Amino acid sequence: MSAVIAISIALINTLVSLLIINKYINSDTKAFNKTVFTSLIARFFIVLTVFGVIYYYAAIDKFLFPIFFLISQFLCIIIEILYINIRFKQRFNN
Repeated sequence: MSAVIAISIALINTLVSLLIINKYINSDTKAFNKTVFTSLIARFFIVLTVFGVIYYYAAIDKFLFPIFFLISQFLCIIIEILYINIRFKQRFNN
């Protein structure tokens, strides 16, 4: 159960990020950067709060939950970076 919750948090965070990136990818660079970095900070604090609440109040494995969360979050960050790279290549090649 710990793995499912941890991976779900990371995937939801990544999904929100990809939706924001998709919405603002065609705007000018300044607006894109402002929106994406502001959402990055907001999502960080939201995920940190959700992580803390689940870690302290849910009946989960206190060792496996953070490990699965870190691994899945790391993989999701790689997905975000690759997605932004692909979208910017498409944007500037057109």
